[in-house]
Amino acid sequence: MVNVGVIGLGRVVREFHIPSLLRIKEVKIKGICARTKTKERLSLASDIGANFYQDYEEMFEGENLNAVYVCSPTIFHKEMTITALKRGYHVFCEKPIAMNVDEAKAMCNKARQNSRILFNGYNRRFSPIYQKVKKFSKEKRINIFLLEKIRGEFVNMDKAAYNRIIEKEIKLLGPEIMEFGVHFVDLAKWICGKVTKTCFSSSKIPGISVCAGNGIAVFEHKRGQKSIMYFTLAG
Repeated sequence: MVNVGVIGLGRVVREFHIPSLLRIKEVKIKGICARTKTKERLSLASDIGANFYQDYEEMFEGENLNAVYVCSPTIFHKEMTITALKRGYHVFCEKPIAMNVDEAKAMCNKARQNSRILFNGYNRRFSPIYQKVKKFSKEKRINIFLLEKIRGEFVNMDKAAYNRIIEKEIKLLGPEIMEFGVHFVDLAKWICGKVTKTCFSSSKIPGISVCAGNGIAVFEHKRGQKSIMYFTLAG
């Protein structure tokens, strides 16, 4: 039996990660953790037979865990992951793995030092649709891929309100090319192979002050394919 602790109770955790873990008979969710205690979260803990915590280190002290799901905002990934690895836990960390390259390297190095698995949440690789795309690409020798992500919920939003929301989101999660773009970067490398050249052009939108990560990226791959990726928070 693998005893698991889950940090973070956002929509993806509630609707996907926890139900997936509950379907694995060799897994037991021992604790779930979020900063704010609510009736819904206490009810969730009760329903799945887990204890609720507001402090992840208290969960580490209170439960006999083998592995941890780190599904908190990206800004907390390094701290939580390294603390878990030091305790000897294997870690599933949601994407993007960290806020910058140095944090990511520190996390990976700690996993190696402690001989533990650190797995990042690139779920597209396990999607039957993308697996078919990869197979189709190999068979038909497709040379150009277009990957696009548009956050349509911001269309027609007041500019000042948009800036407030995005400033907060970028602080916690990183810019759009990190939060969602990492999926596309991973897919491009997984489907087309090693990247040999990268070009990126950022975009500036008049009147919108926060556009970090908006733009177009083009990857050239070793086997000759090109991946074109477009990201925008503006709709």
